[in-house]
Amino acid sequence: MRAGCREQVFTDLMLLLEQQRGRVAVSDPVTKFVPQYAPHDPWESSTRGATLKDLGSHMAGLPRYSPCDFFNCNSTLAEIVARINEWTLLQSPGVR
Repeated sequence: MRAGCREQVFTDLMLLLEQQRGRVAVSDPVTKFVPQYAPHDPWESSTRGATLKDLGSHMAGLPRYSPCDFFNCNSTLAEIVARINEWTLLQSPGVR
């Protein structure tokens, strides 16, 4: 199993644990927690926006880029969101 896969499983397990604790729901929109999240969405008129479930299942439409610099992710949340907001979604969130 690649390192990225292990990290994704850990992240998804933590998300489900937080849902069990009543702090989040996997159906919550990303913008509930990060209001500035706004990658360019060519399907804007028909999309509901990405949810936490979409992010956890790689269904948010994001390209396979890293918002961090190579081997350096000492970035703030604002810096990472600003980089993501420069990207264009490859598909509408939630679409297979």
